[in-house]
Amino acid sequence: PASAGGGLIATWRVSQTPAAPPAPSAEGQRSRTALLAGWPTAEGARVAGLSIAMEPGWKTYWRVPGDAGIPPAFDWSGSTNVAAVAVRWPRPHAFESFGMLTLGYKDAVVLPLEVTPIDPAKPVALRLEFAYGVCSDICMPEMTEMALDLPPDARADAGPIRAALAELPRQASAEGAALGDC
Repeated sequence: PASAGGGLIATWRVSQTPAAPPAPSAEGQRSRTALLAGWPTAEGARVAGLSIAMEPGWKTYWRVPGDAGIPPAFDWSGSTNVAAVAVRWPRPHAFESFGMLTLGYKDAVVLPLEVTPIDPAKPVALRLEFAYGVCSDICMPEMTEMALDLPPDARADAGPIRAALAELPRQASAEGAALGDC
C-alpha cells in the first residue's frame, strides 16, 4: 500500500504469502505489534485495537507525521467479512528533531479500530499487513503481518482499547469551547 503524509511517500509490498496465517501479534526489529479483540457495538460493528510497543526511547508516527517521518500504511485486503476498518487516532505528541516537527507516539500506543462487517451475524477474520516507521535518531521501516478472528458476540478484556478511546481528540464544541468575538 502507498501512503502519503508530511510530504513523504512510503511504499511497502509483501513479497510472499506466509505458509500459515499470521498470528495476532508480531515482532519487528525495534517494536512489537498485536491485534486486540474488543467488543461488538449495538450497530453490529466490532471494536478492536492495534497495539504498537517500541523499544525504550523509540517512537512511531501519527497518520500525518509532520515535517518528516513515515506514515503508517494498512492493508486489510486479506480480511474476510469486512466492509471497512476505521482507524481511530489518539492525540499525538509533538517531537522536534533536527529542526523538524513530527507528530507521533513514544514507547507505546493502541490505535482503536472500528470494523464494519459485511454480515454482522457472521465472524470477521481480520488480516493485516502493516507498514510503519519507528525512529530513535533515524527512522527505520517495519512491516508486520497479523491475524485476528472476531466472532459476532466476542468480548475481551479491552482496557487498553478503552483507554486509547479516552485519548481521542474531541471537538471543541463538545468541550464547551466557543469562538470569542474581537
